[in-house]
Amino acid sequence: MKPGRDVAQRWLRQAEHDLRIACGHQGRADYSDACFMAEQAAQKALKAFLMWQGQRSIPLHSVAQLAERCAQFDPDFAAHIPAGRILDQYYIPTRYPDALAPPAVPFESYTQEQGTRAVTAVQALLALVTQKCSPATESPTPQAYQATEASTRAALPSRTASMLRGRADMISAGWSTAWLHPPKTSTSLG
Repeated sequence: MKPGRDVAQRWLRQAEHDLRIACGHQGRADYSDACFMAEQAAQKALKAFLMWQGQRSIPLHSVAQLAERCAQFDPDFAAHIPAGRILDQYYIPTRYPDALAPPAVPFESYTQEQGTRAVTAVQALLALVTQKCSPATESPTPQAYQATEASTRAALPSRTASMLRGRADMISAGWSTAWLHPPKTSTSLG
Protein backbone atom coordinates (compact mmCIF):
# COMPACT_ATOMS: atom_id res chain seq x y z
CA MET A 1 0.00 0.00 0.00
CA LYS A 2 1.30 3.46 -0.87
CA PRO A 3 2.18 5.83 2.00
CA GLY A 4 -0.78 8.07 1.05
CA ARG A 5 -3.06 5.08 1.31
CA ASP A 6 -1.83 4.43 4.86
CA VAL A 7 -2.64 8.02 5.80
CA ALA A 8 -6.05 7.69 4.16
CA GLN A 9 -6.81 4.61 6.26
CA ARG A 10 -5.92 6.52 9.43
CA TRP A 11 -8.32 9.33 8.46
CA LEU A 12 -10.99 6.76 7.68
CA ARG A 13 -10.56 5.12 11.10
CA GLN A 14 -10.94 8.52 12.77
CA ALA A 15 -14.08 9.19 10.72
CA GLU A 16 -15.52 5.87 11.91
CA HIS A 17 -14.71 6.83 15.50
CA ASP A 18 -16.33 10.26 15.08
CA LEU A 19 -19.46 8.59 13.72
CA ARG A 20 -19.61 6.30 16.77
CA ILE A 21 -19.33 9.39 18.98
CA ALA A 22 -22.14 11.06 16.98
CA CYS A 23 -24.33 7.99 17.49
CA GLY A 24 -23.62 8.07 21.22
CA HIS A 25 -24.61 11.73 21.43
CA GLN A 26 -27.75 10.99 19.46
CA GLY A 27 -28.66 8.20 21.88
CA ARG A 28 -28.25 10.60 24.82
CA ALA A 29 -30.40 13.29 23.14
CA ASP A 30 -27.37 15.57 22.74
CA TYR A 31 -28.51 16.54 19.25
CA SER A 32 -26.24 19.53 18.66
CA ASP A 33 -23.22 17.37 19.51
CA ALA A 34 -24.51 14.53 17.32
CA CYS A 35 -24.85 16.93 14.40
CA PHE A 36 -21.37 18.37 14.90
CA MET A 37 -19.67 14.99 15.24
CA ALA A 38 -21.52 13.73 12.16
CA GLU A 39 -20.21 16.74 10.24
CA GLN A 40 -16.70 15.99 11.48
CA ALA A 41 -17.00 12.33 10.48
CA ALA A 42 -18.10 13.37 6.99
CA GLN A 43 -15.17 15.77 6.56
CA LYS A 44 -12.66 13.13 7.64
CA ALA A 45 -14.20 10.40 5.49
CA LEU A 46 -14.12 12.59 2.37
CA LYS A 47 -10.56 13.68 3.10
CA ALA A 48 -9.63 10.01 3.47
CA PHE A 49 -10.98 9.34 -0.03
CA LEU A 50 -9.07 12.29 -1.46
CA MET A 51 -5.87 11.08 0.18
CA TRP A 52 -6.57 7.61 -1.23
CA GLN A 53 -6.62 9.33 -4.63
CA GLY A 54 -3.19 10.86 -3.97
CA GLN A 55 -4.19 14.31 -2.74
CA ARG A 56 -1.81 15.65 -0.11
CA SER A 57 -3.03 18.98 1.18
CA ILE A 58 -6.77 19.35 1.64
CA PRO A 59 -7.48 22.68 3.36
CA LEU A 60 -11.27 22.54 2.85
CA HIS A 61 -13.73 22.30 5.74
CA SER A 62 -16.97 22.29 3.75
CA VAL A 63 -18.50 18.83 3.42
CA ALA A 64 -20.30 19.89 0.22
CA GLN A 65 -17.09 21.19 -1.35
CA LEU A 66 -15.20 18.07 -0.29
CA ALA A 67 -17.93 15.91 -1.86
CA GLU A 68 -17.68 17.98 -5.06
CA ARG A 69 -13.93 17.42 -5.16
CA CYS A 70 -14.41 13.68 -4.55
CA ALA A 71 -16.96 13.60 -7.39
CA GLN A 72 -14.19 14.77 -9.73
CA PHE A 73 -12.52 11.41 -9.06
CA ASP A 74 -15.66 9.30 -8.75
CA PRO A 75 -19.18 10.40 -9.80
CA ASP A 76 -20.77 8.32 -7.00
CA PHE A 77 -19.89 11.14 -4.60
CA ALA A 78 -22.12 13.66 -6.39
CA ALA A 79 -25.16 12.14 -4.68
CA HIS A 80 -23.73 13.24 -1.31
CA ILE A 81 -23.34 16.93 -2.16
CA PRO A 82 -26.87 17.92 -0.98
CA ALA A 83 -26.35 16.17 2.37
CA GLY A 84 -23.00 17.93 2.57
CA ARG A 85 -24.75 21.30 2.34
CA ILE A 86 -26.90 20.36 5.34
CA LEU A 87 -23.94 19.00 7.32
CA ASP A 88 -22.03 22.23 6.63
CA GLN A 89 -24.66 24.03 8.72
CA TYR A 90 -23.55 21.99 11.74
CA TYR A 91 -19.89 23.05 11.70
CA ILE A 92 -20.08 26.27 13.75
CA PRO A 93 -23.62 26.90 15.10
CA THR A 94 -23.80 23.56 16.90
CA ARG A 95 -21.02 24.73 19.23
CA TYR A 96 -21.09 28.48 19.67
CA PRO A 97 -23.99 30.43 21.25
CA ASP A 98 -23.07 33.59 19.36
CA ALA A 99 -23.59 31.74 16.07
CA LEU A 100 -27.33 31.57 16.82
CA ALA A 101 -29.85 34.35 17.31
CA PRO A 102 -30.35 35.19 21.02
CA PRO A 103 -31.51 33.76 23.31
CA ALA A 104 -30.78 30.39 21.64
CA VAL A 105 -27.93 28.13 22.71
CA PRO A 106 -26.78 25.18 20.63
CA PHE A 107 -27.57 22.33 23.01
CA GLU A 108 -31.22 23.47 23.16
CA SER A 109 -31.61 24.30 19.48
CA TYR A 110 -31.14 21.06 17.56
CA THR A 111 -33.74 18.32 17.21
CA GLN A 112 -33.80 14.57 17.23
CA GLU A 113 -34.77 14.63 13.55
CA GLN A 114 -31.74 16.77 12.65
CA GLY A 115 -29.43 14.45 14.57
CA THR A 116 -30.94 11.36 12.98
CA ARG A 117 -30.66 12.78 9.47
CA ALA A 118 -27.05 13.86 10.04
CA VAL A 119 -26.02 10.46 11.38
CA THR A 120 -27.88 8.61 8.61
CA ALA A 121 -26.25 10.76 5.92
CA VAL A 122 -22.79 10.10 7.31
CA GLN A 123 -23.43 6.37 7.61
CA ALA A 124 -24.17 6.26 3.87
CA LEU A 125 -21.18 8.43 3.05
CA LEU A 126 -18.84 6.39 5.22
CA ALA A 127 -20.06 3.17 3.59
CA LEU A 128 -19.21 4.63 0.17
CA VAL A 129 -15.76 5.84 1.25
CA THR A 130 -15.01 2.49 2.91
CA GLN A 131 -15.95 0.69 -0.30
CA LYS A 132 -13.88 3.03 -2.49
CA CYS A 133 -10.84 2.93 -0.19
CA SER A 134 -10.50 -0.82 0.03
CA PRO A 135 -7.55 -2.59 -1.60
CA ALA A 136 -10.01 -4.60 -3.73
CA THR A 137 -11.11 -1.41 -5.51
CA GLU A 138 -7.64 -0.03 -6.08
CA SER A 139 -6.83 0.92 -9.61
CA PRO A 140 -3.83 -0.85 -11.10
CA THR A 141 -0.48 0.39 -9.81
CA PRO A 142 1.68 2.42 -12.18
CA GLN A 143 4.00 -0.59 -12.36
CA ALA A 144 1.14 -2.84 -13.46
CA TYR A 145 0.09 -0.20 -15.98
CA GLN A 146 3.63 -0.03 -17.34
CA ALA A 147 3.85 -3.82 -17.56
CA THR A 148 0.61 -3.98 -19.55
CA GLU A 149 1.81 -1.31 -21.95
CA ALA A 150 5.24 -2.93 -22.32
CA SER A 151 3.65 -6.01 -23.86
CA THR A 152 2.07 -3.93 -26.63
CA ARG A 153 4.93 -1.51 -27.28
CA ALA A 154 6.86 -3.85 -29.55
CA ALA A 155 4.06 -3.79 -32.12
CA LEU A 156 3.72 0.01 -32.15
CA PRO A 157 5.67 2.57 -34.14
CA SER A 158 8.47 4.12 -32.09
CA ARG A 159 6.77 7.53 -31.72
CA THR A 160 3.60 5.97 -30.28
CA ALA A 161 5.67 3.80 -27.94
CA SER A 162 7.53 6.91 -26.74
CA MET A 163 4.24 8.69 -26.02
CA LEU A 164 2.95 5.70 -24.04
CA ARG A 165 6.20 5.53 -22.07
CA GLY A 166 5.82 9.23 -21.20
CA ARG A 167 2.23 8.71 -20.09
CA ALA A 168 3.16 5.74 -17.91
CA ASP A 169 5.98 7.77 -16.35
CA MET A 170 3.52 10.57 -15.57
CA ILE A 171 1.13 8.14 -13.90
CA SER A 172 3.90 6.57 -11.82
CA ALA A 173 4.92 10.06 -10.69
CA GLY A 174 1.33 10.72 -9.58
CA TRP A 175 0.40 13.16 -12.36
CA SER A 176 -3.08 13.27 -13.82
CA THR A 177 -3.31 12.45 -17.51
CA ALA A 178 -6.79 13.84 -18.06
CA TRP A 179 -5.32 16.66 -20.17
CA LEU A 180 -4.17 14.09 -22.72
CA HIS A 181 -7.78 13.61 -23.78
CA PRO A 182 -9.35 17.08 -23.99
CA PRO A 183 -13.09 17.24 -24.62
CA LYS A 184 -14.07 17.52 -28.22
CA THR A 185 -15.49 20.88 -29.17
CA SER A 186 -16.94 22.01 -32.43
CA THR A 187 -15.60 25.14 -34.00
CA SER A 188 -17.35 27.17 -36.61
CA LEU A 189 -15.51 29.47 -38.97
CA GLY A 190 -18.56 30.75 -40.72
